[in-house]
Amino acid sequence: MADWLVGFRLWVKETFRQGSGGDSAHYRADPDEVSGGPWRPSIYMPRWASRLTLEITEVRVQRLQDISEEDALAEGMDGHVAGEGPVSRVRLFMEPGFLHSRFYREGYEYAWDEINGKRAPWSSNPFVWVLTFRRQAAE
Repeated sequence: MADWLVGFRLWVKETFRQGSGGDSAHYRADPDEVSGGPWRPSIYMPRWASRLTLEITEVRVQRLQDISEEDALAEGMDGHVAGEGPVSRVRLFMEPGFLHSRFYREGYEYAWDEINGKRAPWSSNPFVWVLTFRRQAAE
């Protein structure tokens, strides 16, 4: 299939600004406010400033609705409860009765339709690429 992608490295871009000497980067996601140049959108981040590299370990194709509960959780989903809507992880821990066997998968369905609903809604069950990766040590 696309096995040639296995081993390929992706460098993650984020909003950043260069340090005062031009040879360091500060990241907007970090809590510390450090002075430097203006914030620059992630699209302009050079490779040297990236602090996260991901190595693709598996590539497969599947139908969208075949996503597992574990994969939906790995996608970073909060949960979703029919009739309640999105349920945050904070609320989950406060009210554990919300957890059920499709909690994160339903959250993924909700998020999918919010992002892709006009061109490829969940109900159309399109084929999707599934990429699995692992974080690489800093280079």
